[in-house]
Amino acid sequence: MKKTFAFIAALATIAFAGAVSAAPLFNYVQGNLGGNYGDDFGRNAGGAAWSVAAGRDTGTFRTEIEYQGADVGHFGKLQAGNVNAYYQPTVKFLGLSPYVGAGLGYGQVVDRDSVLFNVQAGVTYPVTDKLKAVIGYRFTDAAQNGGHVNSVTTGLRYTF
Repeated sequence: MKKTFAFIAALATIAFAGAVSAAPLFNYVQGNLGGNYGDDFGRNAGGAAWSVAAGRDTGTFRTEIEYQGADVGHFGKLQAGNVNAYYQPTVKFLGLSPYVGAGLGYGQVVDRDSVLFNVQAGVTYPVTDKLKAVIGYRFTDAAQNGGHVNSVTTGLRYTF
């Protein structure tokens, strides 16, 4: 796991290098819970999915560092650190605001180290001025392990 944290620290430094100014580096935290389905580790077993993140929201674009976990059935776990970037247009329908994102990470999948990438899509809904409800889909690919995980999660994002 030491490799994971070193890798994520290096990615975070690169991802947030442009954000170093009078503004704080992070202006939100987010937590998500949900489930997996249809993994491709030759087992097709679902399980729980979760993540915690801290990031910078500039309006239309967001960047974040995240710790992600998922149960791959009773066969093992996925645990990874990711750096993600999102595009969230100002378009809203019934208060819902769509987003798309992608990320790169490093972690352990079924007890093997792996580089991971993910793509995400979902919607947010403002509960208050500082709190947003989030529902999203994530495809995480563990290329070095020959598998992927599909996750659907709900969460809360608090902006400070």
